[in-house]
Amino acid sequence: MQVFFDNTIYPNATNILNNTPTDVDNNNKVILLYYNMNFESENNALLGYFWSYDLFTSESLNYNFTNEAEILYLNINEGITSTKNKETIAHELTHLISLSKRIKDSNTLSQYDIWIEEGIASGASGFLINEKITDYINYYGLNNTDNELRNGLGLLISNTTNYSAWNYGLSFAFMEYCRLQYNQDGSFYGLLINNYSNNDYTDIFSVLTSLDSTKFESFEEIIPYFHAANVVNQTTGLLGYKGYYTISALEPSSTNLEIGSGGAIYYLSNIENLSNFTNYDQYDDDLLFILLNH
Repeated sequence: MQVFFDNTIYPNATNILNNTPTDVDNNNKVILLYYNMNFESENNALLGYFWSYDLFTSESLNYNFTNEAEILYLNINEGITSTKNKETIAHELTHLISLSKRIKDSNTLSQYDIWIEEGIASGASGFLINEKITDYINYYGLNNTDNELRNGLGLLISNTTNYSAWNYGLSFAFMEYCRLQYNQDGSFYGLLINNYSNNDYTDIFSVLTSLDSTKFESFEEIIPYFHAANVVNQTTGLLGYKGYYTISALEPSSTNLEIGSGGAIYYLSNIENLSNFTNYDQYDDDLLFILLNH
């Protein structure tokens, strides 16, 4: 893995993201630390992480929450040469480089809203390992009742509490939709890292308008097109992923639904399923109904 990191992941990261890590320990190295993260206590989910305080000295923090080194913490229980481990390294390295950029600019610990941070790291990771990643896209088609994507999961999440795998799937799909609609390669994620200003969706839209100011009039306009694309899957135009991905969105598994900010539910097989929503006047302007004929 060290050879793959040195020869593939790291050079791809610095080239595609157009940034380099900090060097708080002055050794010009990124440490890959593997250890047993205890799958049972971590609910079989934690493959790795990056600890942002490590990029600061203990003196600058005034407390000892830092190892004062660029470290990626990785779960030894995941096969070291597996694609998932490579993807995890690339994902966490993107987080490290993203924060490094802001530390170099302002020496502060600041970040985008979590849905943006994770969307950038998830979207960039495939380009760093030279593989197309479909895991997150496949979440849409998982036919089980706890699939939050089918039950109105919100996109625009700022709170890290209970940020689940479903959120990663939604953030990844949205970022890739934007990248493909604007005909970008992996460097799109470098543009987002370098454009950090307001730490929210406005930074995304300013990047998009710098690429093409005519495609969408506002960020809010992108959201319904993105959700419609997850049903229509056109290979051209705004209602799809240019043939790069095909998403299998599912109908909700419950009738007791809460649609989060920027989220959606899909009724696919029978327009009569909309009967629960016939009294449109009871909903405010924050809820948009779209009928797709395709």
